[in-house]
Amino acid sequence: MKDGSRSIQRGATFDKSEFLSMEISNNIVTWPSTLRIDFVKGILLTIFSVLEGFLIWRVLYPKFLTFEHFTPLQSDTIYLFLSIFNFCLVLFIFFKFGNIRLRELVFFQIPTTRIFLKWIYIALGISLFNLFVRFPFGLDAQLPDFIIRHLIILIISAILTPIKEEIVFRGILYGSLRAKFGRTYAFVFSILCFVFAHGTIQALIWQGHWTHFFYFFIFFTIIAFLLVYIYESTYSLLLCIIFHSVSNSVYHIAPLIGFFYGGYTINVS
Repeated sequence: MKDGSRSIQRGATFDKSEFLSMEISNNIVTWPSTLRIDFVKGILLTIFSVLEGFLIWRVLYPKFLTFEHFTPLQSDTIYLFLSIFNFCLVLFIFFKFGNIRLRELVFFQIPTTRIFLKWIYIALGISLFNLFVRFPFGLDAQLPDFIIRHLIILIISAILTPIKEEIVFRGILYGSLRAKFGRTYAFVFSILCFVFAHGTIQALIWQGHWTHFFYFFIFFTIIAFLLVYIYESTYSLLLCIIFHSVSNSVYHIAPLIGFFYGGYTINVS
């Protein structure tokens, strides 16, 4: 029987660890060279992205809000500008100092319309429960800036966040792990990193809200697994971005749907 590099004769004996290394080696070879990221570079860029995000959202943003009493709309506007700054800074570092060819990474493979639609439907199906959970948040009395505030968050969650996170966790991290260790290790480690990098998970652990933690942990894990599966099976980071965007959009569109269905604004003096 031939494995592409050597043949195993019937009745011959072989070391199990040697056979496993052969499987891992063949597994790595199947990953396209354009999508391979140097392991050390990939880990360093991922660490930079996580630490930079932590510095902005856990240190800089809260400190900034303590300087003056901002309205909720002003706070969300500041959040938007910081998100744009965060987005541009990460991509600039990746391109300028990491020598990451972002265009080739994102547009390496463009699936057919049928595949695009299939995964969009799957993203909608998985996130549909958020429509029912978040729908009531838009009902009844709301502040006058309710719509604009949710549109700001929608821009961040549906555009900036998916592009950045998919480039970091699928393109950079998974690409470096996949090229170094093969599919299985890359799957597990990149999924765990993606899940625990979310501020929601970190906050729930810190506060000890374990019921909510397991709910979000399971949800993020399912999403992460599907995103890695998409990237592994289609080689399309663009499809991952769109899937991620649709999943996030449902969560933040639901209150707006609730508002247009049965909400109204009130003036608070």
